[in-house]
Amino acid sequence: MVESDLDYMVTIDADPVMQATLTGRISSRAESDARLARWIDESKRTGLGFWLFHNVDGVAVGHGGLFDSPRDPGCIELGYAVLPSFWGRGYATEMAIALRDLARSLKLTGVVALTRTTNAPSRRVLEKAGFIYDRDVFANDILFARYVDIGAAT
Repeated sequence: MVESDLDYMVTIDADPVMQATLTGRISSRAESDARLARWIDESKRTGLGFWLFHNVDGVAVGHGGLFDSPRDPGCIELGYAVLPSFWGRGYATEMAIALRDLARSLKLTGVVALTRTTNAPSRRVLEKAGFIYDRDVFANDILFARYVDIGAAT
């Protein structure tokens, strides 16, 4: 992602439906700006990061990325989020598979993904992308299901 993606970040960070599947809290514009800056810095530092995903009409449908997991030291975390207006159209699965394929092409090991234990659609996405459930973990007082890429060493 780049600085010009701030409006997208502000939109998702202020969307209560979207945040119910992610952090569970609404962020201010300043918080969104700070998070985008962290993501851009991590991308420059590691070569990994987040990207916007667009449909065939060029409309941003969500974002996803690969990053050093803050919750799972030594692991690379795969993350994705789709705007609610695009849910149920297969975009999350496409994003997860594209990110998984990128991780494998880079020969990244220890690739994990977290989703809320209550988010059954996201759990199905990870399973379609070749991840298997490993265990439940707490992060920021939220219970997540941890999945691992069965095609990569963890």
